[in-house]
Amino acid sequence: MEKRDQLLRRVLMVNAAFTALCALALLLFSSSIAAYMGVTKPLYLLVIGGVLVFYALDLGRTAFGRQIPRGRIYYFIAMDALWVVGSAFLLWGIELGFTEGGQWIILMIADVIGLFAILQGVGVRRLRPDRGEAAPSTS
Repeated sequence: MEKRDQLLRRVLMVNAAFTALCALALLLFSSSIAAYMGVTKPLYLLVIGGVLVFYALDLGRTAFGRQIPRGRIYYFIAMDALWVVGSAFLLWGIELGFTEGGQWIILMIADVIGLFAILQGVGVRRLRPDRGEAAPSTS
């Protein structure tokens, strides 16, 4: 592991672990979580949990990969930012009848995901060569 990519790899690993835990919770406890949040159909949470499993695997594969492609990081940043925007839309854009506890869950998860997006952005900037240092060759 290069020193330059340590932050990025660690953020990706933590993001993967957090995403996997959320996915697992949604898959195992969708009915209870739906009732607490005021979601009328637990199937929605099961679908989200299933999608998150694949996202967590993708994050982990990238974190432990030999090289970290910049395009993958920009993809993760975009997806995490989309999650935050989508959470805001769910809370303030349409009336879905979330309970107060459900609103807090959505807000807290959006905060964590937003932090991942920011830290991934910092990490990808650290991949750039220092001034005066030649960029690594791609051949």
